[in-house]
Amino acid sequence: MNIVFCVSPIGLGHATRAVAVGSELVRQGANVEFMTGGQANSLISSYGFNSQNIITGPNPTEKDGRMMYPGLWYIKYWRAYRRNKQVLSRLIPERRYDLVVGDEEFASISLAQELGLRHAMVSDELELGFAQSWFSRAIEERVEKWYKNLQSKTAMIIVPEEGEDQMNIRHTPPIVRRVTKTKEQLLSSLGISPAGTLITFSMSGSGLGYYFAERTARAFLKAGLVDARLVLSGIDSVSTKAHNIHPLGFVRDNHELVAYSDLVITSAGKSTIDEALSEGTPIIAIPFKNHVEQVRNAEALGFTFEDIDRLDVLIQQHVGRRTPPKKFQGAQIAAKLILESLALT
Repeated sequence: MNIVFCVSPIGLGHATRAVAVGSELVRQGANVEFMTGGQANSLISSYGFNSQNIITGPNPTEKDGRMMYPGLWYIKYWRAYRRNKQVLSRLIPERRYDLVVGDEEFASISLAQELGLRHAMVSDELELGFAQSWFSRAIEERVEKWYKNLQSKTAMIIVPEEGEDQMNIRHTPPIVRRVTKTKEQLLSSLGISPAGTLITFSMSGSGLGYYFAERTARAFLKAGLVDARLVLSGIDSVSTKAHNIHPLGFVRDNHELVAYSDLVITSAGKSTIDEALSEGTPIIAIPFKNHVEQVRNAEALGFTFEDIDRLDVLIQQHVGRRTPPKKFQGAQIAAKLILESLALT
């Protein structure tokens, strides 16, 4: 069976989730090809998948940890959607895939519906709510109406979080990549000593978060932890210099760094939170201001944007306080649902 997996290139959470599901589909006998773009394409390709760098998507505008101009972002997103649909309409029909899967890549799902192709969508965000002004609310209302219509026509929507199945919606546990390296193997590959306390700042895969990285570096030094190191995943440099602060740049297997850290500090994107909960790693999640999805994620863990001002205290409180690992099996269950949908049609 041949499956095309189209993945939103905004951030890396969609890509890491797609890698996890795609790997399980391959283990269960499917042939999986990917279509995405940018750094997401590089990440997926690095796992040995055939992936085409053809899909575009705009990142939100951010300043000092605040999401800005959501109305403009919606406009840019719609333009990218139309462009992506044109590109996919030339590729998907001629390749005769058995199934189209889209991880919040809506052009592929819309195209599959129009062409009568079997399809499934993966999404943890079925509601919008980014608008702040009358202008952005007017745009969001139109986008919301379109999105709800798309959802109603989608054969199956896989939502990777706890919930009750209804109509075409199927819930799975969170979807995370497998941890395959030992702590020593991982840290050795990154040039990091396994000794001492390891704190990781994990930057948003969308390239946002330098403000949080700078604040984290200052808070880490202020916390005054003995024999502790701060590694910055996704960050090449920070202005705060110290012998125990280590910018690592892009880390492909960031989920394994999360697994072996004594504390993870991040914006409140779902992927890093799920990875931390899966392995029992303590996490501090500071959301981007006005980013409704991240605000909800952070509030569920007891954090708000304003916690950035007391981050040094939070570091002292949470470091080393591991919880029982949940070892989420969402990828395996999602892959099974996708293959079962093929068998039923």
